[in-house]
Amino acid sequence: MVDLPIKKIILYKHGVGYVERRGKLKADKLTLQFKRGNMNDVLKSLVVLDKTGKVTGVSYESHEEASEKLKNALVVPEGNAVLGLLKSLTGNNVVIDNNTKIKFTGQVVGIQETKETTNQQGLELNLGSEKRKTFVSLLDESGKTHFIDIDEIKSVEIVDENVLRDLRYFLELSAAERKHDVKSVSIHLSGNAMHDLSLSCIIEMPVWRASYRFVQGEKTSLLQGWGIMDNSLEEDLEDVEVSLVAGQPISFVYDFYSPPLTHRPFIQEQPRAVKAPVELEGALSPVVAESYDMEEEAAYAPAGALKGKQVMAEMSRVAKPVPIMRQEAVAAFGQSTSVQTKAQELGAFFRYDILNPVTIKRGESAMLPILQETLNQKDNSQKILVYNKNTNPKNPMLSIRFKNNTGLTLERGPLTVYDQGMYVGEAILPFTPEGGEQFIVYAVELGVEVNDTTSTEDKFKSSYLSGAYFIKMHYQKTKTTYVVNNKTKKSQKVMLEHPKWSAYELVDTKKPDEETDSFHRWNIDLPAGKAIKFEVTQARQISYSEDINNMSVDTLEYYFKYGQIDRKLKDQISQVVERTEKIRNLEQEKENLDDERERFLEEQERLRKNIAALSQGGSEGELREKYVNQLDKQEERVQKINNRITEIDDVVLKLQKYISDLIKSFGK
Repeated sequence: MVDLPIKKIILYKHGVGYVERRGKLKADKLTLQFKRGNMNDVLKSLVVLDKTGKVTGVSYESHEEASEKLKNALVVPEGNAVLGLLKSLTGNNVVIDNNTKIKFTGQVVGIQETKETTNQQGLELNLGSEKRKTFVSLLDESGKTHFIDIDEIKSVEIVDENVLRDLRYFLELSAAERKHDVKSVSIHLSGNAMHDLSLSCIIEMPVWRASYRFVQGEKTSLLQGWGIMDNSLEEDLEDVEVSLVAGQPISFVYDFYSPPLTHRPFIQEQPRAVKAPVELEGALSPVVAESYDMEEEAAYAPAGALKGKQVMAEMSRVAKPVPIMRQEAVAAFGQSTSVQTKAQELGAFFRYDILNPVTIKRGESAMLPILQETLNQKDNSQKILVYNKNTNPKNPMLSIRFKNNTGLTLERGPLTVYDQGMYVGEAILPFTPEGGEQFIVYAVELGVEVNDTTSTEDKFKSSYLSGAYFIKMHYQKTKTTYVVNNKTKKSQKVMLEHPKWSAYELVDTKKPDEETDSFHRWNIDLPAGKAIKFEVTQARQISYSEDINNMSVDTLEYYFKYGQIDRKLKDQISQVVERTEKIRNLEQEKENLDDERERFLEEQERLRKNIAALSQGGSEGELREKYVNQLDKQEERVQKINNRITEIDDVVLKLQKYISDLIKSFGK
């Protein structure tokens, strides 16, 4: 296998890596090996450029397992190589050379095993150290069978070239099977000449990680960053250009490696016997088949498409990449770590180019220095306490207010904090663009305690009518009192974060020193050993609406008694309330009348059935007359009920119209 070394690797944050190989070689084929799981990415992204020749094609190992490929090929069972080979050659012509001067030529009949025994009085004795011999039987052209001791065979020559080819195929697959997860890709080149090759592709690789150290001094701080990468390839990396990219390009797996098969309908052969006379239609005019011309077809290809013979020529005439201007390298700081990294901003991405070549052995990992910057504590790395009740309800958090003036975009990663040469905590540095600001929270300040209490006050403000609705406006104030107790022997400063509430505004409160989308912030000085009280008051207006058609007299009197409505508004609403109350009474009366009428109708039905069953004479006649009188009285009552219901409906309609006109007049 011809070797083309890896010269460049670019790692991304979504699990892929760009691998570039470059070099010169004199051969007509370059074979590379990839993990089986990377084959889809290789087939999707492989780019091969030959500056001095042409690439004639790319071939790769089949997706099938070795066992599937060998179904119809010669197979040598594992174990005894000679015995297994001779068994597999049964029926094939061979030439066998043993210790004698005679070479045996013929077809392999089979293998026979015998054992040496000692006979005593006709019995076969097993002495525990019996010797076994194995013979191969060979049938020559004359029909004579030869039995040859396998132990004496010097060589076996396979006569049939096809069988020999099968054996070699089996051996190649067996060697490949030992590397079950590795597949070969061959790049075929034009002629066994010198080729200047560049080959690149995207493959699955471990995500690179960022790790930071923050060392606090008296006046300045040091921020140090490392990029961690893993060599998951099947080879060592020696003097390789490495770049680490922050960003998230779109990527996916497309199955190129598995051969797609389309299911076709299964059609059975139809019987051909003619069971009855058949009449055929007249034939259509003959159709002349035209020849297919590839060059003519290419003439109709879309603009820009490569035609036939031009494809391979175009592969060797790819334009050279345009160089991208890079930012200056970050200045090295200190004697302990040499950081040589170029930062390059590429639109939505940011790239760290490691300037020194990197060497990583197969299966090993490496930490690559990407950042080392001295920070001014006052401007870029101020130490501060931050209190947020949602984060920690009892104590403020020790934090570093970090402003990214490093000239680099910083990828998200863990950060270890040291103060005056001592480990003091850990944090996560979020993704931070150049110029961005972050609060890096790394510990809890137990020497400072915070207690808070909240009270709410609701006051009536005004009321008015809006159509058929009575609107009340209230002013709600919520006061939060923070008591911050500094139990330490040194004065400190704490940043108090208070959440912003939707529709609220700050009242009777000091103007915030700064604000975010979600919080107000105040800087509070804490004297040593003392407690400070700080109040935050937020207020909002709340409106309540009530349909005056559903309001009762008692509710109206309550509002008037407690000053939530004035005399004029009360009189206006009273006109509506009195009439809606009357409507409710009339509707209740109507409902009662409907129930009464329903009972009379049911009783009348019963009386009619009884009357129909009685005769007109005698005692039945008297009872019949009684039922008739009772039925007449009920009919009179039903009629009165009907008349009253009609009156109620008329009155309700008039009252509703009056109320509607009255409500309209309120807005004038």
